[in-house]
Amino acid sequence: MIVSFSGPNSFELQKSLRKLTQDFIKDQGDFGVEHLDASRVSTATLIESVQAMPFLAGKRLLIVQDPAENKLFTEKFSSFIDSISDDTDIIFVQEKYDKRSSFYKLLQKKADNKVFEELNEAALIKWIGGYVSYEQGTIQSQDARYLIERVGMSQRTVQSELDKLLSYNNAITKDSINLLTARNVQSTIFDLIEETFAGRTVRALDLYREQRMQKVEPLQIIAMIVWQLHILAIVKTGGSKSPDTIAREAKINPYVVRKSSSLVQKIQLKHIKSLVERTRDLECRLKREPIDGDEALMELIMHFNQA
Repeated sequence: MIVSFSGPNSFELQKSLRKLTQDFIKDQGDFGVEHLDASRVSTATLIESVQAMPFLAGKRLLIVQDPAENKLFTEKFSSFIDSISDDTDIIFVQEKYDKRSSFYKLLQKKADNKVFEELNEAALIKWIGGYVSYEQGTIQSQDARYLIERVGMSQRTVQSELDKLLSYNNAITKDSINLLTARNVQSTIFDLIEETFAGRTVRALDLYREQRMQKVEPLQIIAMIVWQLHILAIVKTGGSKSPDTIAREAKINPYVVRKSSSLVQKIQLKHIKSLVERTRDLECRLKREPIDGDEALMELIMHFNQA
């Protein structure tokens, strides 16, 4: 059996990987389990391990992390895949494959492919409620939504923050979320843009300074601003389409689309495009010229709401 685990949701991926491994150990014992990191071992070692027969065990379980990092192995894999022993189970773990590669296309035909996507907003809120309840805590749905807005949609990040919050107090509230968590860059930059468009420049500059105090570099902030403006442009050109339709066509998270929908109603598309150009021009200047990044970026923010 060959299984491929991939996708951005590392929390669910690792959870499924642990279960599969535990089930194998329960049935066969742990002697036949082997872990290999394809980026750290030779091609010869990988091929030998894949083709090996079980020894002192009825079956083998071979877990290969990041197989695509070993290009020579993936190129040769098709030549021996059909000779792999039926008593060897192989799990390939790769966050993202190059879908143009022959290795990916081969796995689509020969492997059991499981892709772990991040949960959408509704599913993540439901999961938060279940997780907190299982840990004998409480959280209101509006506070779960606020936590997502603050730390992002990554299930692994949310789980880590929940553990921290539960260790502080089993009753998770907006106050404890504000006290113990930090807003991620993406959420902060969206708020920064929202404040600038509303004419609240002082608050926008405060948000910028908060990110700099957290050691986020100006070029990273610029990249996030461009990304947020790109999302706004996509939502704006979506017209009367539903957020879910826009998200599906653009291959972005519906939560991000819904969050941007109310903001774009007040902005013209030509203004968004102008801001993208100005921000990218500044990014190029920062890379080429010895200018003060903080001063230049704050000046840009102060003029953001001007056409």
